[in-house]
Amino acid sequence: QIKANKQTTFDFPLVMSGSGKLVLNFIGPGLEKNTVEKDIMLSFSLPNGAANGTVNIILGIIVLVIIYFLARKFIFKKKKKK
Repeated sequence: QIKANKQTTFDFPLVMSGSGKLVLNFIGPGLEKNTVEKDIMLSFSLPNGAANGTVNIILGIIVLVIIYFLARKFIFKKKKKK
């Protein structure tokens, strides 16, 4: 019996303005390759003198939360009990 490994790759370029595309590639339980793509639009402006490190940390946390919820929705689906 062959057991499938859940292998996941994320491709999310850092988007500072405009739009970007989040790409989630994963191998399903039947060894089929699946891809999920989401377009993301960002529109914001930084105030003068804003600390870029803090902004980057906040953006990184937002990206991680998005990736977590997409992975939870598409990969870590729980089997329904009968």
